Amino acid sequence: MIFVHMDDAQPAGKGIAALVLAKLAHLLGESDYLHASEKTLKAAYSQIKEYPTAHASMLLALKENISLRLQIVIRGDSNEIYIWQRLARQYSRPGNCAFAIPNTDKKLPRVLQQKEAILETMTYLCSGFQCLEPITEKEQLITHLNDITKMT
Repeated sequence: MIFVHMDDAQPAGKGIAALVLAKLAHLLGESDYLHASEKTLKAAYSQIKEYPTAHASMLLALKENISLRLQIVIRGDSNEIYIWQRLARQYSRPGNCAFAIPNTDKKLPRVLQQKEAILETMTYLCSGFQCLEPITEKEQLITHLNDITKMT
């Protein structure tokens, strides 16, 4: 059986699935999701190598797999976290993700439950499966994001 991984007028479903699995893996710290994404990419490797321009969604998934994008998780009061999210997006590199999750959201995966704001608003800067210490001040967030941007 031949599996087609090429994009057409719409992106290939397998490419989008591989992309989403990689994003979830980094957000949730689930290596099984990353392995599933990698397995999909390996299955498509020969087709991607032969026709790279026809596999944009797979190439995006590959980029997500190999790049350690910054995941910014903001927890706290629902009114305040969106202000922090705008700041994070303003001072962050393109491609990084900023998630604003109110403390009132209780049905979350374990890794996100652990990132609850004990004090008012707390921001976690994560890359791969590791996070820095929580940030509690807006100025501190801007400084960290500026420093990270300079390093990359």
